[in-house]
Amino acid sequence: MKCLKSMAAVSALVMLVLFAMTATSWTVAEEKEGQAEIAKGPERAVPEADQFLAAFRIIFQAKTNGDYKTVRDSVPTLTAASEKLMKATLPAFYDDVKTQFGEQRGKLAETVKAFEAAAKLDDTTKLAEQVENVRKEFMAVLNLLSLTVKEVDSFHEILMPLWHEAVPKQDYAAIKAAMPELIVRTETVIKAQLPEKYKFLQKDFDEKRQALKVSIDELAKVCAANQDDQIEDKMIDMHEAYHSLVECLQ
Repeated sequence: MKCLKSMAAVSALVMLVLFAMTATSWTVAEEKEGQAEIAKGPERAVPEADQFLAAFRIIFQAKTNGDYKTVRDSVPTLTAASEKLMKATLPAFYDDVKTQFGEQRGKLAETVKAFEAAAKLDDTTKLAEQVENVRKEFMAVLNLLSLTVKEVDSFHEILMPLWHEAVPKQDYAAIKAAMPELIVRTETVIKAQLPEKYKFLQKDFDEKRQALKVSIDELAKVCAANQDDQIEDKMIDMHEAYHSLVECLQ
Protein backbone atom coordinates (compact mmCIF):
# COMPACT_ATOMS: atom_id res chain seq x y z
CA MET A 1 0.00 0.00 0.00
CA LYS A 2 2.80 2.40 0.89
CA CYS A 3 4.43 1.74 -2.49
CA LEU A 4 1.22 2.71 -4.25
CA LYS A 5 0.99 5.84 -2.12
CA SER A 6 4.59 6.66 -3.00
CA MET A 7 4.00 6.33 -6.75
CA ALA A 8 0.90 8.52 -6.59
CA ALA A 9 2.73 11.10 -4.54
CA VAL A 10 5.63 11.26 -7.00
CA SER A 11 3.19 11.80 -9.86
CA ALA A 12 1.41 14.55 -7.96
CA LEU A 13 4.66 16.31 -7.15
CA VAL A 14 5.85 16.22 -10.76
CA MET A 15 2.67 17.89 -11.94
CA LEU A 16 2.76 20.36 -9.07
CA VAL A 17 6.30 21.48 -9.80
CA LEU A 18 5.85 21.43 -13.56
CA PHE A 19 2.85 23.73 -13.67
CA ALA A 20 3.59 25.82 -10.60
CA MET A 21 0.49 24.54 -8.92
CA THR A 22 1.66 25.45 -5.51
CA ALA A 23 -1.70 27.10 -5.19
CA THR A 24 -3.54 27.66 -8.45
CA SER A 25 -6.56 29.79 -7.79
CA TRP A 26 -9.15 28.46 -10.20
CA THR A 27 -11.05 25.18 -10.38
CA VAL A 28 -9.12 22.61 -12.45
CA ALA A 29 -11.32 21.29 -15.23
CA GLU A 30 -10.11 17.70 -15.03
CA GLU A 31 -12.22 16.65 -12.06
CA LYS A 32 -13.54 13.13 -11.62
CA GLU A 33 -16.48 12.44 -13.92
CA GLY A 34 -19.76 13.16 -12.21
CA GLN A 35 -18.17 14.93 -9.24
CA ALA A 36 -20.12 18.00 -8.19
CA GLU A 37 -18.16 21.24 -8.35
CA ILE A 38 -18.33 23.12 -5.09
CA ALA A 39 -17.60 26.82 -5.20
CA LYS A 40 -15.33 28.13 -2.47
CA GLY A 41 -15.47 31.83 -1.84
CA PRO A 42 -15.63 34.37 -4.65
CA GLU A 43 -15.82 33.39 -8.31
CA ARG A 44 -12.29 32.60 -9.51
CA ALA A 45 -12.78 30.18 -12.39
CA VAL A 46 -10.77 30.87 -15.55
CA PRO A 47 -11.81 27.99 -17.84
CA GLU A 48 -9.69 29.27 -20.71
CA ALA A 49 -6.58 28.78 -18.55
CA ASP A 50 -7.74 25.24 -17.71
CA GLN A 51 -8.11 24.51 -21.42
CA PHE A 52 -4.63 25.80 -22.21
CA LEU A 53 -3.20 23.74 -19.37
CA ALA A 54 -4.92 20.59 -20.63
CA ALA A 55 -3.57 21.13 -24.15
CA PHE A 56 -0.07 21.92 -22.97
CA ARG A 57 0.12 18.90 -20.68
CA ILE A 58 -0.20 16.64 -23.72
CA ILE A 59 2.59 18.49 -25.49
CA PHE A 60 4.90 18.56 -22.49
CA GLN A 61 4.42 14.86 -21.78
CA ALA A 62 5.03 14.00 -25.44
CA LYS A 63 8.20 16.09 -25.44
CA THR A 64 9.36 14.36 -22.27
CA ASN A 65 8.80 11.00 -23.96
CA GLY A 66 10.62 12.10 -27.12
CA ASP A 67 7.36 11.82 -29.08
CA TYR A 68 7.73 14.84 -31.34
CA LYS A 69 5.05 13.63 -33.74
CA THR A 70 2.47 14.10 -30.99
CA VAL A 71 4.04 17.46 -30.13
CA ARG A 72 3.56 18.63 -33.72
CA ASP A 73 0.11 17.07 -34.06
CA SER A 74 -1.00 18.95 -30.93
CA VAL A 75 -0.12 22.40 -32.28
CA PRO A 76 -3.65 23.26 -33.52
CA THR A 77 -5.18 22.40 -30.15
CA LEU A 78 -2.71 24.59 -28.28
CA THR A 79 -3.16 27.42 -30.78
CA ALA A 80 -6.92 27.30 -30.32
CA ALA A 81 -6.53 27.26 -26.53
CA SER A 82 -4.14 30.22 -26.74
CA GLU A 83 -6.61 32.23 -28.82
CA LYS A 84 -9.36 31.58 -26.27
CA LEU A 85 -7.09 32.59 -23.41
CA MET A 86 -6.27 35.85 -25.19
CA LYS A 87 -9.99 36.70 -25.21
CA ALA A 88 -10.75 35.56 -21.65
CA THR A 89 -12.41 37.95 -19.23
CA LEU A 90 -11.14 37.64 -15.68
CA PRO A 91 -13.55 37.50 -12.74
CA ALA A 92 -13.56 40.59 -10.53
CA PHE A 93 -11.50 38.65 -7.99
CA TYR A 94 -8.45 39.32 -10.17
CA ASP A 95 -8.96 43.05 -10.72
CA ASP A 96 -5.70 43.77 -8.91
CA VAL A 97 -3.69 41.81 -11.52
CA LYS A 98 -5.78 42.51 -14.62
CA THR A 99 -3.16 44.74 -16.26
CA GLN A 100 -0.28 42.33 -15.62
CA PHE A 101 -2.44 39.44 -16.82
CA GLY A 102 -3.10 41.20 -20.11
CA GLU A 103 0.59 41.87 -20.64
CA GLN A 104 1.69 38.36 -19.70
CA ARG A 105 -0.83 36.53 -21.84
CA GLY A 106 0.34 38.68 -24.75
CA LYS A 107 3.87 37.39 -24.17
CA LEU A 108 2.49 33.87 -24.00
CA ALA A 109 0.71 34.31 -27.33
CA GLU A 110 3.95 35.40 -28.99
CA THR A 111 5.74 32.39 -27.51
CA VAL A 112 3.03 30.07 -28.84
CA LYS A 113 3.57 31.54 -32.31
CA ALA A 114 7.31 30.82 -32.03
CA PHE A 115 6.43 27.27 -30.97
CA GLU A 116 4.16 26.90 -34.02
CA ALA A 117 7.00 28.04 -36.29
CA ALA A 118 9.45 25.60 -34.68
CA ALA A 119 6.99 22.75 -35.16
CA LYS A 120 7.22 23.25 -38.93
CA LEU A 121 10.99 22.69 -38.88
CA ASP A 122 12.87 19.41 -38.78
CA ASP A 123 14.75 20.40 -35.66
CA THR A 124 13.67 18.66 -32.46
CA THR A 125 16.20 20.56 -30.34
CA LYS A 126 14.68 23.87 -31.39
CA LEU A 127 11.19 22.50 -30.88
CA ALA A 128 12.05 21.28 -27.38
CA GLU A 129 13.39 24.74 -26.54
CA GLN A 130 10.15 26.34 -27.65
CA VAL A 131 8.09 23.91 -25.58
CA GLU A 132 10.12 25.00 -22.57
CA ASN A 133 9.59 28.66 -23.47
CA VAL A 134 5.83 28.12 -23.62
CA ARG A 135 5.96 26.42 -20.24
CA LYS A 136 7.82 29.35 -18.67
CA GLU A 137 5.46 31.97 -20.08
CA PHE A 138 2.39 30.01 -19.10
CA MET A 139 3.75 29.57 -15.58
CA ALA A 140 4.02 33.36 -15.40
CA VAL A 141 0.32 33.57 -16.31
CA LEU A 142 -0.52 30.96 -13.68
CA ASN A 143 1.39 32.87 -11.04
CA LEU A 144 -0.86 35.88 -11.55
CA LEU A 145 -3.91 33.71 -10.94
CA SER A 146 -2.40 31.89 -8.00
CA LEU A 147 -2.07 32.19 -4.28
CA THR A 148 1.59 31.89 -3.36
CA VAL A 149 2.46 31.44 0.30
CA LYS A 150 6.21 31.97 0.53
CA GLU A 151 6.48 29.92 3.71
CA VAL A 152 4.95 26.90 1.96
CA ASP A 153 7.30 27.36 -0.99
CA SER A 154 10.23 27.58 1.43
CA PHE A 155 9.17 24.29 3.04
CA HIS A 156 9.03 22.68 -0.39
CA GLU A 157 12.62 23.74 -1.12
CA ILE A 158 13.76 21.35 1.63
CA LEU A 159 11.22 18.64 0.88
CA MET A 160 11.93 18.34 -2.86
CA PRO A 161 15.51 16.98 -2.74
CA LEU A 162 14.63 14.67 0.12
CA TRP A 163 11.70 13.23 -1.80
CA HIS A 164 13.44 12.92 -5.16
CA GLU A 165 16.90 11.92 -3.97
CA ALA A 166 17.06 10.72 -0.37
CA VAL A 167 13.90 8.59 -0.33
CA PRO A 168 14.61 6.65 -3.57
CA LYS A 169 18.19 6.01 -2.38
CA GLN A 170 17.04 5.17 1.16
CA ASP A 171 19.48 7.83 2.34
CA TYR A 172 18.04 8.05 5.82
CA ALA A 173 21.08 9.94 7.11
CA ALA A 174 20.23 12.83 4.77
CA ILE A 175 16.62 12.84 5.98
CA LYS A 176 17.73 12.88 9.61
CA ALA A 177 20.17 15.69 8.91
CA ALA A 178 17.41 17.76 7.30
CA MET A 179 14.96 17.37 10.19
CA PRO A 180 16.00 20.48 12.17
CA GLU A 181 15.46 22.70 9.12
CA LEU A 182 12.20 20.93 8.22
CA ILE A 183 10.93 21.60 11.74
CA VAL A 184 11.91 25.27 11.53
CA ARG A 185 10.22 25.72 8.17
CA THR A 186 7.12 23.93 9.39
CA GLU A 187 6.88 26.45 12.21
CA THR A 188 7.02 29.29 9.67
CA VAL A 189 4.15 27.64 7.78
CA ILE A 190 2.15 27.50 11.02
CA LYS A 191 2.69 31.24 11.49
CA ALA A 192 2.08 32.23 7.85
CA GLN A 193 -0.64 34.76 7.02
CA LEU A 194 -2.93 34.51 4.02
CA PRO A 195 -3.52 37.65 1.92
CA GLU A 196 -6.77 39.37 2.83
CA LYS A 197 -8.60 38.42 -0.35
CA TYR A 198 -7.87 34.74 0.31
CA LYS A 199 -9.10 34.71 3.92
CA PHE A 200 -12.05 32.54 2.91
CA LEU A 201 -9.52 29.67 2.69
CA GLN A 202 -8.32 30.19 6.26
CA LYS A 203 -10.21 27.30 7.90
CA ASP A 204 -8.95 24.67 5.46
CA PHE A 205 -5.47 26.18 5.55
CA ASP A 206 -5.34 25.99 9.35
CA GLU A 207 -6.51 22.37 9.39
CA LYS A 208 -4.09 21.22 6.70
CA ARG A 209 -1.03 22.99 8.10
CA GLN A 210 -1.70 21.46 11.52
CA ALA A 211 -1.88 18.05 9.84
CA LEU A 212 1.48 18.78 8.21
CA LYS A 213 2.96 19.62 11.61
CA VAL A 214 1.67 16.35 13.06
CA SER A 215 3.27 14.40 10.20
CA ILE A 216 6.57 16.25 10.71
CA ASP A 217 6.47 15.47 14.43
CA GLU A 218 5.93 11.78 13.65
CA LEU A 219 8.81 11.77 11.18
CA ALA A 220 11.05 13.53 13.70
CA LYS A 221 10.28 10.87 16.32
CA VAL A 222 11.33 7.92 14.17
CA CYS A 223 14.42 9.80 12.98
CA ALA A 224 15.45 10.61 16.54
CA ALA A 225 14.93 6.96 17.53
CA ASN A 226 16.89 5.75 14.48
CA GLN A 227 13.91 3.64 13.42
CA ASP A 228 15.05 3.52 9.81
CA ASP A 229 12.48 0.88 8.87
CA GLN A 230 9.73 3.46 9.51
CA ILE A 231 11.29 6.54 7.95
CA GLU A 232 10.06 5.97 4.40
CA ASP A 233 6.46 5.44 5.52
CA LYS A 234 6.58 8.62 7.62
CA MET A 235 8.11 10.52 4.69
CA ILE A 236 5.24 9.38 2.48
CA ASP A 237 2.70 10.48 5.10
CA MET A 238 4.40 13.87 5.43
CA HIS A 239 4.60 14.30 1.66
CA GLU A 240 0.89 13.60 1.33
CA ALA A 241 0.12 16.06 4.13
CA TYR A 242 2.13 18.69 2.27
CA HIS A 243 0.14 18.12 -0.92
CA SER A 244 -3.14 18.28 0.99
CA LEU A 245 -1.99 21.67 2.26
CA VAL A 246 -1.13 22.89 -1.22
CA GLU A 247 -4.38 21.58 -2.69
CA CYS A 248 -6.48 23.40 -0.08
CA LEU A 249 -5.06 26.67 -1.42
CA GLN A 250 -6.26 26.02 -4.95
